[in-house]
Parts: sequence; C-alpha cells; structure tokens
Amino acid sequence: MLIAHRIELRPTSEQEEYFFRACGTARFVWNWALDEWNRQYQAGLRPNALALRKQFNAIKYADRPWLKDIHRDAHAQPFVNLGKAWSRFFADLKSGKVAHRPVFKKKGKSRDSFYVANDRLTVGEKRVRLPVIGKVKMKESPRFGGKILGATVSREGTRWYLSLQQEVEVCWIELANRRKATGVDLNVSEIVCSDGKRYETPRPLLKAQKRMTRLRRSVSRKLVAQKQRMGLSRTDPIPKGMRLVASKNREKASRRLGDQYRKIRCIRNDFTNKITTSLSRENQALGIEDLSVTGMTASAKGTTGKRGKNARQKAGLNRAILDVAFGEFRRQIRYKSAWYGTTLVEADRFFPSSKRCSCCGEVYHALRLKDRTWTCPQCGTTHDRDFNASVNLEQVAGLPEAIGKVTSVRYDPSQSGGSGQKPVHSCAQLG
Repeated sequence: MLIAHRIELRPTSEQEEYFFRACGTARFVWNWALDEWNRQYQAGLRPNALALRKQFNAIKYADRPWLKDIHRDAHAQPFVNLGKAWSRFFADLKSGKVAHRPVFKKKGKSRDSFYVANDRLTVGEKRVRLPVIGKVKMKESPRFGGKILGATVSREGTRWYLSLQQEVEVCWIELANRRKATGVDLNVSEIVCSDGKRYETPRPLLKAQKRMTRLRRSVSRKLVAQKQRMGLSRTDPIPKGMRLVASKNREKASRRLGDQYRKIRCIRNDFTNKITTSLSRENQALGIEDLSVTGMTASAKGTTGKRGKNARQKAGLNRAILDVAFGEFRRQIRYKSAWYGTTLVEADRFFPSSKRCSCCGEVYHALRLKDRTWTCPQCGTTHDRDFNASVNLEQVAGLPEAIGKVTSVRYDPSQSGGSGQKPVHSCAQLG
C-alpha cells in the first residue's frame, strides 16, 4: 500500500534559500508548460507532457542559465504533474463530473513545493541527503519501513516539510478482538458513536477567530500603506504589470498569519487522524453517512433579483462545517479502513438516520433541525437525535449482506417508514 509520510525539516539559512529557488523554478516551469500547451492546443495540435519536456530541455540552459543551479528534478516533474492534471480534466469531462482546467501558479498564492526522485535522496537517522545542498536535519526519523518511491519538499508558513511516498505492508488486526459494527454520526459540535462514545470537536478556527482578525487587519493595513505610497487609493486595483514592493514589516505580518493558519490546520488534522485511526482499529464494520459537503456549505446569498434568507447565519454554519472537516474525515476513514481490514458502509445521503426510529423503523418526518430529542409516535421511545442516528448507521453496517463486501447502501424512500416498516437497502458490491 502507498502512503505519504511527512516530516518537518530544519534547514539552515543557505538551505532554505535553495528551497525557495527550487520552488520558484518548479512554479516557472509549470507556467511555461501550461502556456505552451494552451498555445499548441489553440493552433490545432495535440500537445503532450513528454514532447513539451523535450522541447524545454533543448532550450532551457541556453535561454535560462540559472536553471543549472537547481537540480533537474525540480524542473522535470512539473511536466508529469501537468500531464496528470489534463488527464483528470478530460476524464471528468467524459464522466460528466465538474471538470477544472489546470491554472497558472502565482507567486505567494500557490503552494511552494518541488519534487526529488527516490534515487537522488538518502534518508537516515533524523537526516536526509538531498541533491545540491547535501544533508538536511529532520525533526524526527521515519516511522515506517518500506521502499521510498519519491519525495516532495514543501513549505507551510515558515516551516519546511519532507513528504516521503512509501510502499508499506498493510497492518492487519485480528477481527475477533474488535467490536462487530459501530455507527458514526458527524456533527459540528461532536462526533457521536453508537457504542456511547462522544468526541467533542476542537473547532480551532472558531477559537482563533479574534487573533486571525487582528493578523489579517495587520497585513491589510500594511498593504494599503504601500498602495498609497505608490499613488493609489485604498480601493484602486493594482494595475497589471505593477508590483508592490514587499516591505519587511508586511513580510513579517504575512508570516505570522501563515503560521496561525498552519497551527489551526495541525490541530484539526491531529484530531481527525486520531479519531479515524481509533475507529478503524477497534471495529470490524463502520457505518457513516455519505454527506454532500459541497451542498451543505452552499451560499445562501441568492441572486440580485432574489436575495437569500438568513445569509449571515448560513455563512456561520458553513464556516463551522468546514472547520470540522467532514470531507477530510471521510477521506481518512476510507483508506484507514482498507489498512486495518475494516468494512466501511456509507449510507446514502438521503437515508433518514436522524428521523428514523432505531427501535421500530418508523420515520418521523416532522423532526426539525433544532429538535435535539424526539419521541417516536409509533412505539413511544424517546431518542437523542445524534445517538439515534449513530444506532441507525450501526444497523446499516451490521446487515448480513454488508459484512465484508459492501461499500455503499442506497436508500429507497418509497419503501420506508410508516407502520413500523424498515427501510429497504440496496447494497452495491465492490467492483
């Protein structure tokens, strides 16, 4: 199985300077390749990544001698990445999905990173040898064994990281030592499991909101001051071709803001990784909902002719949902379930997990979002909304036809609810 193992680096000032130049080289080559691809495509040709790479190699040192100071992996991998990006674009178009064309990368706006091939690096005890700059200190030693297929050096805020792509063995755990099935209900405030466990979400963005406001205001004020010194007003856009001189104070403020974003991301990732690992290791089967995060976080502003209602409240709810990272939770639980041999059952997004009585199967359609408890009109059982949803998801995960071979469960609303009838589940077998 392929994994990505990320380790923080501790480069010297000279090594950090090389990292910045290598990231700039990778960004420049990507933009050159994308521009050339668009030009050839508009001319009626059929460009491909390999041909563009050969074309660039024939002229790169003659026109741009500064590329000799950067290892060739940094200006060779962007062609591979561009080819993959176009392949995904055309594949999404063919399948009817929302397709996004590759875009140009702007300095300061795109992610700084560059690639290193597996035959050009040597990983040791808290050290890694990279081409051109030699040994670089690492914060920790690699925790996984296995073959290294490549590495990527990237920057977050003021910190640098090495991501190792490794091929490792799958870690299996005896099924007999684990709970048979557990349902997991995701909420903004907490994650509720059918075994009675509740995990309070950290909400790092909410807790750091005031500090983030101050840091963003500090960056904005320094940007406005620079515009005024160049003869522009506060609201004037920066003319094309003009670049504001980055002052030292604005660079410091931007680094502080970037570090705060990194801290929030680390808190969120730490919580998500710990809970997904625990759930995958301790259960034979897991039941979750196939939530449409894009639909849940859609804007409520509406249009100019028809304004939306409660747009400000909806924006706050969207921010809270994204702060908990439902999509990242689902992504991690999917690949970790494969690691530990856990059956993952994803109930259809229209499955009424909260409205369905887990005792008799009655669907209570009058349940509103603000109702945290409700009483079943059929059997009289009083339910906690979130715990009841987790129990329903556990029942879906524990279906006899689900164990070992089911990845999704489709809900048929025409054959569910009423008179104690249980919903009909159509199970999709692994392809």
